[in-house]
Formats: sequence, C-alpha cells, structure tokens
Amino acid sequence: MKDWESNNVAARVVASTDKSTLQGFVREHMEDGTKVCTDDARAYVGLENHESVKHSVSEYVNGQAHTTGVESFWAVLKRAYHGVYHHMSPKHLQRYVDRFAGKHNLRGLDTIQ
Repeated sequence: MKDWESNNVAARVVASTDKSTLQGFVREHMEDGTKVCTDDARAYVGLENHESVKHSVSEYVNGQAHTTGVESFWAVLKRAYHGVYHHMSPKHLQRYVDRFAGKHNLRGLDTIQ
C-alpha cells in the first residue's frame, strides 16, 4: 500500500489474498479515519472509509480515488524481474519486495549535503 502524504510504500508477500489477510495488512498500516482507495477486489469490501475504482470495467479514477501510485511501484518491481533478475525464488521474494520498497521510499531524498 502507498501513503499519499509521505509517498512511502509498505509491501509484504502474502500467501493468500483473502479478505482477512488483505484487510489485516491495510489496518496494520493505516491510522484511524484514513481514506483507503483500492481496486474493486471483493477482499476489500467492508473496510472503513473505503473508496474503490472498478478496474474490471476500465475505471481507473473515481473522484479522488485511484491506485496508480501503488501500481507504479509494482510495475517497477515487475520490470526488474523481467529485465534483471529473471527469477525470484519464493524463499527470497520478501527480500526483493523489501529492497524495492526501500528504494521507492528513499528516492526523493537528496544526496547532496
């Protein structure tokens, strides 16, 4: 997931994309009252302060709701898989996800002191 204010990403490999797993991850990483924007996956139904976009009918923005920021993060990871790594074993997959989340979260920092 991506925080709109800080622009930081939190990502974790999960064994299942069921409702309890995904909603548990979202609740673990959000503050009370935060607006949550997701795609139209059924697993997100029931989240508090939730808006969604219906990718299943080619809707990508619904008012202020969109998921393009977090989709951009996953696109970078996928390009690395296809272009550099070619294989990410399940044993080490979380390490790759952590590496790319870290790179994403640090990308805005200035290197000049």
